[in-house]
Formats: sequence, structure tokens, C-alpha cells
Amino acid sequence: SIYRTPLSSGILKLQESGILHVLKERWWKQKKGGGQCVESKKGSSSVRELGLANVGGVFVVLLGGLAIATVVAVLEFFWKTKKMAGEDREPVCKEMLKEMKFALSCRSSTKSVARKPELENNDCLKIYLKL
Repeated sequence: SIYRTPLSSGILKLQESGILHVLKERWWKQKKGGGQCVESKKGSSSVRELGLANVGGVFVVLLGGLAIATVVAVLEFFWKTKKMAGEDREPVCKEMLKEMKFALSCRSSTKSVARKPELENNDCLKIYLKL
């Protein structure tokens, strides 16, 4: 800015002459009642240590969120198991047991999926013509 150098030199001149200190005393201390604030000695702070009553709400919210997340996870597990059992024509309980065994085995992060038998070209053509 073109005003930076003149303002900086003006502030330096005021500081060197002591006028800046006089202005600071007048406006920040005298006009605002500077030095008149006295700390109260009876109860220097109203800060209390945190207890269960102060942070109990956080635990209630956390517990509620955990309960909702668990219900959603169980419902998602049932939904997926029912869908997979319907595709394979297996009982839901048997499919659920296979899924639980895989989840608790901790041996691998991928699961093998049974492939559907390949369609012959004639079958694909028949399906296409029915559409």
C-alpha cells in the first residue's frame, strides 16, 4: 500500500516522542477506570471438578448411539443373510450360521462365493427373446 511507509514512520515518531505512551495511559487506563478492578478474595473461581452429574449426558448419548448402531448392524446382517439364502435356496438359519462362522473365523478378509452355472448361448438367446 502507498500509505504503509508514511503511517509506519508516523507511528515510530509518536512512539519515540512518548506521545503514544501518554495516549495509551489516557484512553486505556484513565478513561476506562484503569487499575480500579480489584479481585474478589471470597470465591476466586467458580470452577468445580467434573463429576458424573456434569458429564452424564455424554454417556447417555453415547449409549443411545451404540444401541442404535447395534440394532442397525443386526438388521443389516439379517437382511443380507435372507437375501443370500433366497438366491441359493437354502434355509435362512443355515446361511446365517455360515455367515457367523466366516465373521468369527478371522482367517481371511474375502469370502468365496459359489458361482451360478453358466448359461449356454441358446439359453441366453431364449431369455433375450422373452424380454
